[in-house]
Amino acid sequence: MNYSKQRETVLEVLRSTTSHPTVGWVYENVKKIIPNISLATVYRNLNLLEKNGDIIKIQGDFIEERFDGNPRNHAHFICKCCGRVLDTDIDGDLKLKIITAIPMRADDFVLNYYGVCDDCTNRAKN
Repeated sequence: MNYSKQRETVLEVLRSTTSHPTVGWVYENVKKIIPNISLATVYRNLNLLEKNGDIIKIQGDFIEERFDGNPRNHAHFICKCCGRVLDTDIDGDLKLKIITAIPMRADDFVLNYYGVCDDCTNRAKN
């Protein structure tokens, strides 16, 4: 993939947060650095970065697509109430079990846990 200032900025902005932002959030923050960038350019670069394995498009039932600047194998906890996405690490034994669970060669996996986050649970109690 050829170098592009726009793509590099999109990647830097995405990697500057652990909030798993939407395209709109990325666009607004990239726009602070490159004021004349278009939303279409941000979309295109996010898709190229995801296709290249530099970022992850989080699979889930979201109104807007969500992205993760951390491409290494890890899981996501997704709150069914507020939609918050949190990174969770997976130990080496479980990673190996996941990748070898089928009789084909697997290089990667996506793992999401769904539930209710502590903030939503505490709000419900009050």
